[in-house]
Amino acid sequence: MGVVSLVAEITKRWRASGLAPRPGVSEEQFRDFEERHRVRFPDDLKEYFRTVDGMDDGEWDEHLIRFWPLAMMRPVVAVLPELNRTAYDGYFVFADYSAWAHGYAVRMAAGGNEVAIVGGDDPIRIAPSFGDFLRGYLQRSEVLFR
Repeated sequence: MGVVSLVAEITKRWRASGLAPRPGVSEEQFRDFEERHRVRFPDDLKEYFRTVDGMDDGEWDEHLIRFWPLAMMRPVVAVLPELNRTAYDGYFVFADYSAWAHGYAVRMAAGGNEVAIVGGDDPIRIAPSFGDFLRGYLQRSEVLFR
């Protein structure tokens, strides 16, 4: 299943549970983010944000995961400055679990776009790509809650 289909299924589930996914973001918003942070969006992450811009403040899914709007997405060390800057270099938080029991971050650096649980001394890699994270999310994979 491609990213477009994954995102369509996710937004369908969110709507069925009473959530109202935010409309996708513009190309200008992508450019602004990339210029401000000096990164490039991985294709799968860009496709996700092109379609849906996370959830509104105060909303979360049945698993207590809140997907953030692009405007909230930040480098891990900007959100949690006490963490190891080297270990979290290039990781950007895009969601959190249970009001920050932990966060989810995607690595936006050349050579990979893996997703990790963040909040401890080192990132815990849970998916090799953002698209794989979305697949695990749809399958309600236990790896999301390590």
